[in-house]
Amino acid sequence: MNNLCPLAKGNYGYTMRTTSYLLSTLKETPAEAVLASHRLMLRAGLIRQIGQGLYTWLPLGLRVL
Repeated sequence: MNNLCPLAKGNYGYTMRTTSYLLSTLKETPAEAVLASHRLMLRAGLIRQIGQGLYTWLPLGLRVL
């Protein structure tokens, strides 16, 4: 098997490890997030703040759109 990504042998064959996903999640809610949807999108790793009041969609967020 061609090993392009870190794989682990599980009960159902080879599975991708969670640590190799291209997303970062937050455990705590940022203080500047007021709306519930804003808090959830930041914590889930769908958007990231790039400046004062400026946000960008991360790859997983674009896929959800």
